[in-house]
Amino acid sequence: MHSDDETPESNHYPEALVPHIGTEVTGDKFFPRKALEDEFYSAMTRTNGARLFGLRRIGKSSEAAACCERLCKDRYLVVREDAQGMTSEVELLQAILRQLPTEGWSARIMKLIGEDNTIAKTARDLMTKATGGKPEDVLAYFGPITTAIENAIDQNERIVLVVDEFPWLCRSILQSDAARGAARVDGLLAALRRWRNKGVRMLLMGSIGMVALGRQYNLDLNHLNDLGPLNIPPLEPNEAKALVDALAKGGGIAGWSEDHTAAL
Repeated sequence: MHSDDETPESNHYPEALVPHIGTEVTGDKFFPRKALEDEFYSAMTRTNGARLFGLRRIGKSSEAAACCERLCKDRYLVVREDAQGMTSEVELLQAILRQLPTEGWSARIMKLIGEDNTIAKTARDLMTKATGGKPEDVLAYFGPITTAIENAIDQNERIVLVVDEFPWLCRSILQSDAARGAARVDGLLAALRRWRNKGVRMLLMGSIGMVALGRQYNLDLNHLNDLGPLNIPPLEPNEAKALVDALAKGGGIAGWSEDHTAAL
């Protein structure tokens, strides 16, 4: 169907895709864009990572999922979290720790936090045993806890952290804590940058603009300067044709032709 528009990438286009509208897609619903996949992979393996803030429904989460799958195959330790619905940086920390294997980074984190007597016992127990206390108990010791996590990093473990809807979490903190929200978000941004400097690769994503939040609340966005920007560009004409044809075939649309694709 694409004889007039053959490119080296054409071989990577699927013949059929299962039609889907809305959320992240993988497998037989995902339309691969090799150049974009390579750009994501390069950012996550050759630099500290990337930031990807843009409109909804443009494929951010699907591209991130494809990149995570590739990283896992290459034996990176990938931790992926969706921060939408979270109201505190403590929730993010706990969610990350719950995903880690019990050995390695997690074990070192638990040991360092558990042995740090400058952190109140209720906060230590909440982080290491998930028992007792409230997130507010941990918040008072956010600095020492994130430092312990930083000190436990071993770059040889090749850790990748992907946080979807990261700006959503930041906005939630800012809106719920007028007095200290900006300082808390700055503290979170600074902690994450220190982790990256120790070897944790990161992809921070979301459909809310961080620049706008930074201006509104006077945040220190210099903490994001080490993350290069990624974006999801519009489909090229040959990509659009391949996508439409694959959806038509996967959706079982009888009688679909090149004329239909061209008209669409």
